[in-house]
Amino acid sequence: MKTTIKSIVKNLLSASSFLLLFLTDAVSQTSFDFKTAGNYLNHVIIDNTLEIKTDNGSILFQPFSDSIIEVSFHPYYLQYNDMSYDTSSAVIMNPFSNNFKLIENEKHLIYRSNAMQIIITKSPFNIEYLKNDKIFLKEEIGFYKSLKSVGIRFETPDNEKFFGSGSRAFWGNKPENSGLNLRGKHLELYNRANYAYELGAVNLNYSIPLLVSSEVYMILFDNPQKGFIDIDNKNDNILEFSATGGTMRYYLITGSNYESLLVQYSELTGRQPMLPIWAFGNIMSRMAYRTQQETDSIVKFMHDEDFPIDAVVLDFYWFGDSIKGHLGRLDWYKPSWPEPNKLINDLKEKGIKLVLISEPYIIDSMDNYSRASTLGLFVKDSIGNDYLDTNFYFGNGSLIDIFKPEAAEWLWQQYKNQFEQGIAGLWGDLGEPESHPSDIVHVAGKADEIHNIYGHYWTKAVFERFRRDYPDKRLFFLARSGAAGTQRYGIVPWTGDVHRSWGGLQAQIPAMLNMSLSGVPYLHSDAGGFALGEKDDELYTRWLQFSVFTPIMRPHGSGIPSEPVYFNDNTKRIVRSFMKLRYELLPYIYTTAWQNSNTGIPITAPVFFYHPDDNRFTQDSSGYFFGRDLLVYPVVEPYIRSMTCKLPKGTWYNFWDGTQYNDIKQQNVTFGLERIPVFTRGGSIIPTTDYVSSTDYYYADKFYLHTYLPYNNGSIYGEIYMDDGKTFNSFEKGEYQIIYIEGESIDNEFTINIRSVGNGYTGMPQKRKLEFIIYGHKEKINKVSINKNKVHKAKKTQNSNTKKSEPHYFLQDSRGNIYITTEYAGEDIKIYVR
Repeated sequence: MKTTIKSIVKNLLSASSFLLLFLTDAVSQTSFDFKTAGNYLNHVIIDNTLEIKTDNGSILFQPFSDSIIEVSFHPYYLQYNDMSYDTSSAVIMNPFSNNFKLIENEKHLIYRSNAMQIIITKSPFNIEYLKNDKIFLKEEIGFYKSLKSVGIRFETPDNEKFFGSGSRAFWGNKPENSGLNLRGKHLELYNRANYAYELGAVNLNYSIPLLVSSEVYMILFDNPQKGFIDIDNKNDNILEFSATGGTMRYYLITGSNYESLLVQYSELTGRQPMLPIWAFGNIMSRMAYRTQQETDSIVKFMHDEDFPIDAVVLDFYWFGDSIKGHLGRLDWYKPSWPEPNKLINDLKEKGIKLVLISEPYIIDSMDNYSRASTLGLFVKDSIGNDYLDTNFYFGNGSLIDIFKPEAAEWLWQQYKNQFEQGIAGLWGDLGEPESHPSDIVHVAGKADEIHNIYGHYWTKAVFERFRRDYPDKRLFFLARSGAAGTQRYGIVPWTGDVHRSWGGLQAQIPAMLNMSLSGVPYLHSDAGGFALGEKDDELYTRWLQFSVFTPIMRPHGSGIPSEPVYFNDNTKRIVRSFMKLRYELLPYIYTTAWQNSNTGIPITAPVFFYHPDDNRFTQDSSGYFFGRDLLVYPVVEPYIRSMTCKLPKGTWYNFWDGTQYNDIKQQNVTFGLERIPVFTRGGSIIPTTDYVSSTDYYYADKFYLHTYLPYNNGSIYGEIYMDDGKTFNSFEKGEYQIIYIEGESIDNEFTINIRSVGNGYTGMPQKRKLEFIIYGHKEKINKVSINKNKVHKAKKTQNSNTKKSEPHYFLQDSRGNIYITTEYAGEDIKIYVR
């Protein structure tokens, strides 16, 4: 039931004495120096910012839009040059004039816009947030400071669910807290490696102090220091954020749906730039290719077995002959790699790019150690000496202080040497940082104060210098750790050193989806599993099938070969077909990536993201969306050959055979090892193309437009985004083409309209062949016309490779699907079928 502001004020007055008793009790029962924001003194509005002065400090309400507001507490005991007033590393949006207005009476301040209302009770001091006159967030004690931490506490109704917070690889363990729901968890905010983890790992390499609520709001606690988020872990209906220190600041975002939240969050913290198109192909990787000869031979083996490759990733052996003792060489180990230029060029001729690993540490036995030390590039100890970590797994070494501009520049120059030789991307490992003792001192602060943003600044350093020196190229930076906002620097994160097991595979779905809801679109896994375990053909097959429907497909592992050519013939056959499917789906995948880059809407999303009113999907996230229109149910247990899949309301099609399901809540699907359940939304158009062995050979001159009609009357929509696949900011420069395909199905007739926008791009074909495959039309075809010109019917045996260029249609399969073929040169086209 909605509550009006008038009744809220009345209720607040009746609760005043209780709240005052609670605060007094909370202080008396703790040994900490517990301080809340204090009592209201007065307020002022300066430059559209509302400042509430209390007897302990000032609370600032800074609107960034009608539905985004920054709330921060500034205690009197800190000066403005103190660390608590550090600049946000997450937020890049600038505040601007908005429609927030202030209403005051004797007891309350009401600061409101069309999208959000804030009620500030003067005594006892309290803050509540409303949208549409309904409370969605309410302080318990609000901001606080204890002897060891700072934080904030809110009340949370017992039916509210929370998602996000970075990479969290677990499902809720209670019936009421199942699915992705984080409620009941104490979430550590400290990026750390978790070797051989499986399902149930709460804390991994990439944490983000951000929550998405089932009440359709977002809260970003904008403080990077070591801390935690506790969501009703003590069954006390309290949401608490706490950090060791730093700014007490959070951002609230409200919206009409989950999409609007992610769009706004990406405006606040930045959007992911487009990756080079090759990043969406098969990235071949293992721990590790040891020599140039071995790399050449495995590439040949893969091609001989008809597997596509778009990139090869070299792990630590490119700069040494063992795991330990070589970190920081940052150059080729010539005994094993005698002709790196030849390797790079030979791979390029095959359409393959090279990616090299790097770590932000230098071992003290490397020549680079003395160079970097002399230049003052390392982190320090408490008395200002270089901090030599003698407990570091890879050897005694020091961490580069990436917060020093000179250190970032020096490191970049080592990378640039490799880019000049022709490498296509970097792999940044150990960037949490993996070994980061608390007594390390950075130029930006102590280790625990800046630990969570080290990876962020490493990615930032690479991105900005790559932009400076290669302004027209797109960066590929595979990295394990970052922070809120790192997506704007193009990070491609993975889930870390997962166990090679079914539990490891199961962990990938919640980790990926929580990261998607945290605004980081490209999280993916070491497909096949990384650590320990045994060689298991079925596990490998299911993991690779899953990875085809994730943002990045990169098999990688240690101890056991990660390439499909080393598995049995049946596994090779199935994985080959799925890898080829990945390339056939390039138009859909690349368009989905552009949609993310342009709007912030995630590439993968839980089903409730698009169907929030269906409670089944907040309790069960075994399926997820890949793009807007493909619903994927990975197989994550052995010996599974059938599955009951929940379907949202509407029309759905089996991706593999076109079987139509209309308003069926769930469907039992039977499949072999050759398939996993995938469904396509009715009314959607999925563009595919012919298989190529490398994206270098993808010309986008032919599209198969799989068109899935709604069951009854309804709309049809699809789009294809294209550019040259390599130029930075192609869309912003106008160097692209988007083909929009919009239609309508009414009473067994349907129309499809085709139009395009954009100035085109270098290498764009003058004409494209379009073949529509229409699913779900049950009536006999009497007429097909294009721009009012009747289209002739071809023989059933005539296929899409016909030499005839004129438009035609035909029926080819037992389900009566319609095939309509035409050429497209950018003009508007209208197709009519009845």
